[in-house]
Amino acid sequence: MLDDVTRDQREVHIDLAGVVYCDLAGLRAIVRLTAGNGAAAGRLVQLHDVPPQLRAVLEIIGWDSIPGLAVTGPG
Repeated sequence: MLDDVTRDQREVHIDLAGVVYCDLAGLRAIVRLTAGNGAAAGRLVQLHDVPPQLRAVLEIIGWDSIPGLAVTGPG
């Protein structure tokens, strides 16, 4: 679904400031926007105001260093 919405976008900005819960499947869907084939290849995904608990999960899994994904914290 996210792929459909962002299909022709070379850069995607997602504000996560209001997120109180996101499971691994949700994070995986967001991260996949950077790693797709075809139109998604080389896409920049900027995550804004990532809550500390989501940032921790991204760091533990190693997804915070995926090429094409930029993560910024609150504030």
